[in-house]
Amino acid sequence: LLSFKNYWREASKSREQQIRDMVILLFAAGVMYALFRGGLWMLNTAEADRRFVYLHPSLPLGLVFLFLLVVLTFSNAASALATLYLSGDLDLVLSSPFPRWRFFFNKLLDIMVESSWISIVFLLPALLSFVSFYHPSPIYYLLIVAVMIPFFVIPTSLSIILVTLYARLVPANRTRETVLFVISVGLVLLYLLFTLVLSNGKQYSLRNINDVLQLVAILSIPNQPWVPSYWASTCLAEMLVPSKQSILPHLALLYSVAIGLVALAFILLRLFHFDAYSKAGSSRRQVMVDSRRSQARFAFALGWLSPPMRAVLTKEYKLFTRDITQIFQLLLLGGICVVYFYNFRMLNALHEQLPPDSKAWWKGMLFMVNNSLEAFLITAVGTRFVFQSLSLEGRSIWVLQTSPMTFQSLV
Repeated sequence: LLSFKNYWREASKSREQQIRDMVILLFAAGVMYALFRGGLWMLNTAEADRRFVYLHPSLPLGLVFLFLLVVLTFSNAASALATLYLSGDLDLVLSSPFPRWRFFFNKLLDIMVESSWISIVFLLPALLSFVSFYHPSPIYYLLIVAVMIPFFVIPTSLSIILVTLYARLVPANRTRETVLFVISVGLVLLYLLFTLVLSNGKQYSLRNINDVLQLVAILSIPNQPWVPSYWASTCLAEMLVPSKQSILPHLALLYSVAIGLVALAFILLRLFHFDAYSKAGSSRRQVMVDSRRSQARFAFALGWLSPPMRAVLTKEYKLFTRDITQIFQLLLLGGICVVYFYNFRMLNALHEQLPPDSKAWWKGMLFMVNNSLEAFLITAVGTRFVFQSLSLEGRSIWVLQTSPMTFQSLV
């Protein structure tokens, strides 16, 4: 909170920073409004085609919550690794005279807020689109809060459990093993997603009942009774389209699983955190020695390049692999790209439904939207490299400017 207050205090002194913040806020507001209008349009379209296939609100809500659950688990894991084992203030914090349970709950809240606030900001307009369409009672707003609290606690606690077990076996600062592990898990998940959405090569058609049923089956996959996204979506959907079923069992499952995971995370952190943190600290010298060996390997593999360019490429690789959050975010973007490829199969279905008198106009519009989405994804993936390559250089940029290569060549 003090950091946030100091930021706005400094921003008030800079006209340029005020303009930059205003542009970012306007862009975020535009995205939130687009999410609201897009969700409302989806619900209206589904209602118009209800005679052909009925999509219960738990299906789109289940997809949203499942995607959030996966994203939050990855992002919380990266934040937990940095907060619990790689943070520079841990020596001071762990030696402070306060109980271990306070350390745990403070770190739990810190990790959850840091990784979840952006998801909450952009989830609210999607949920409000359901409110605008179904017009539920005011109790629905309280239910959203009651569902969101345990839903965001579950991935945070789960990530702490996974990171603690991993750090107990492998030093947390051994980024090479961590990167290989995360990439391996991510590739398996991407392969499963790829085989799911691209199980056969034919195009979808909204006039083929088998294709529509297959699409509905894919949308229904998140609605498995053992998945927290199912419990959350069922609770909210019951208030939108009542079926006279009680939501108390699903709320009880959300809270009991959240409490159980928090308890397990506390026990594991109490048992393994000090050993895992000590192991991470004691292996720093080994990492420095291994860095010299890696320099020799890069010199052998990139010997055909000039020494300045080889040094720059080596620096870029080390910057990327030493920041575990880059790997998590790149895997998430890879999953979004797989879903984007899935949209190509839907273009044929849209083409069949275009009105004949304006088909050329709609084809041009779809072409522009498709190119815009593609440009957005390419920009997002590229930014992950540009940000750590130029924006995170810090003081080392002055060292690079004294190196025997021009700044233009570096850029």
